[in-house]
Amino acid sequence: MFDKFWDSIKDNFSQKARNPILATIIIVWVFKNWRLVYGLFTFDKNTSQSNKLEYIETYFNLNNFYWNLGFCIFYAFVVLILTYFILGLSRFIVDFYENQVLLWIRKRTSETSVVGIEKFKAEEAKAESYEKRYTEERSARINAQEEHSAIEKRNAALIIKNEELQQLINNYIGLESQINQLKPYKDKAAEFEKTITSLNQQLNEAKIREAEEKNSIIKILEVTKVVENYLLVVKNILNYVPLDNIPTAYKNLELYEVLKLIVFKNNGPGLVANAYGITELGKEVYDVLKSKDFSKTLIP
Repeated sequence: MFDKFWDSIKDNFSQKARNPILATIIIVWVFKNWRLVYGLFTFDKNTSQSNKLEYIETYFNLNNFYWNLGFCIFYAFVVLILTYFILGLSRFIVDFYENQVLLWIRKRTSETSVVGIEKFKAEEAKAESYEKRYTEERSARINAQEEHSAIEKRNAALIIKNEELQQLINNYIGLESQINQLKPYKDKAAEFEKTITSLNQQLNEAKIREAEEKNSIIKILEVTKVVENYLLVVKNILNYVPLDNIPTAYKNLELYEVLKLIVFKNNGPGLVANAYGITELGKEVYDVLKSKDFSKTLIP
């Protein structure tokens, strides 16, 4: 603990001693009070501690401490001023010697080794102009190289595009040859297209006739007022329910058969449901009629 405290004091004193003002004050104070400093380090071995303290107190009674310190600070500033003045004067002497005396001697001894300031500036300006021209030439050469590289890239791209164009031309020629070979089939394709168009027209006409026929049958069923009966008959046939409970089954079944809505399948006894089948037209009419809204209950 004491060692760290002592090291801290020494470091602090060392840092303060590096300050030129403080260091100068200490040196002046040592020179001014050399008797005290010398006496502190040269006491006899038999001198007691009280005698040492009495010696120091007597010294400062004869030499006032604050007046002594003020004197040392004043002379320290004087010493610093003189020191820096001497340093500046020495630097002036050195620079004057190097820039004036040596230059004068060299002019007298070797005129070629020393040139005047005007000639030096002229040569310096010439060197700067040469350097500027070199920079401009170098920049122009770099630009020319870059432009040359860009032209080469464009030429390479044009060559590639030319090859691609030639390939496209060859492909076009090949396709044109294939088209010429397929020309004999063009007329057949036109005839086939006409046939398909005719078949489509016939199919549309058949669908129209079928729709008209379906509408006519529905109209007949509505006029004869057997729509409800037809729906019930078809429903029973589809669900395999006997038709014996329908009083007008014979009469209506004959009508449905004439209209090709149902077909008789066998001659079994009785009006069983599986003795009749629903035609495709009958199923379509049934679906259409079933989708309509009838307010009356189906008549059995």
